[in-house]
Amino acid sequence: MSNAREAQGGSPPSLPEQQRVASVATPPSRPLSSQPLAQALNQTVALAVDAQSPSLPPRRPSVPVLPPIPQRDATAQTPLLSVQQPPPRRSVQDDSGVQRVAPGGLPKSRLAAQYLDLAAAVTSAPVPGTTLNAVRGAVSGALWSTSAGFSAYNNQQDVRARHAQGQATGANDVLNRVADASSFAAGTSDATSSVFSYFGTSPGWAATASTATAYASNAFWGVAGAIGTGQGVYNWFQSGKSKVASGLQVAGGLLNIAGAGFGAVAAQRQSADSNDPTAAYYGYASAAAWTLGSVATIASNHLARRAENTRFAHDVENPG
Repeated sequence: MSNAREAQGGSPPSLPEQQRVASVATPPSRPLSSQPLAQALNQTVALAVDAQSPSLPPRRPSVPVLPPIPQRDATAQTPLLSVQQPPPRRSVQDDSGVQRVAPGGLPKSRLAAQYLDLAAAVTSAPVPGTTLNAVRGAVSGALWSTSAGFSAYNNQQDVRARHAQGQATGANDVLNRVADASSFAAGTSDATSSVFSYFGTSPGWAATASTATAYASNAFWGVAGAIGTGQGVYNWFQSGKSKVASGLQVAGGLLNIAGAGFGAVAAQRQSADSNDPTAAYYGYASAAAWTLGSVATIASNHLARRAENTRFAHDVENPG
């Protein structure tokens, strides 16, 4: 039996020898980390699901897609800092070669003058009580003079603007100066008359001074009203002027003349008899006429400026 085994291949290896051979043939295995393997499997499964599910929307890239950068024309002259400039003020050239600009709205000085005049007219109505009536008259006269000051400033600005354009001072500018000076003198005289009336009839010179300054105030007022009436009549016959504005200017001037007349009668009745009730009635009539005349003048100024803007817009659209 032993000879037969040796003939087939020798004796089998012992147990220690088998273990040694197995350790040499099989290298020792390293422990693998399970986390990278799990991430790889998850990515593989996600890609497979996306490929097999056409109804699901495609995954959006995590990096935002920027819009294409516009190509700049090398020949374009673009400033580095673009500043929005206001549109140039339109202007037209009249027959004499002078550039005219858009009139726009009424200046603030003109608005102040006409509304202060309205306030002076409203406060000119007599009130009971010697002291209160004197204070009322002083306030009305001060408002009247201040209104004339604003009007004079506005008219002077207009004259300077025309001088800058090469235009000379006209007759209308002279009349405006006379009217403003008359209105200022009327307001100052009215305030002075009210202060003198505070003393009553004693001393006698106070009553005389009050009556004299009241007459002077109404006389100056009548001059200003007559100038306004004449200017309105002149504008009525000028081409391009608003007929309605000119008519209101005439009405305003006539109402101021009427107010001055009523005021003069009130001063005469008051000086003749301080207790005459008709003096107050004429005073109310004077205040009402002045108020209506002031309203008519305000409407005339606004309508005249609107007509100027309309005419200017027509000249711009239809040059020549």
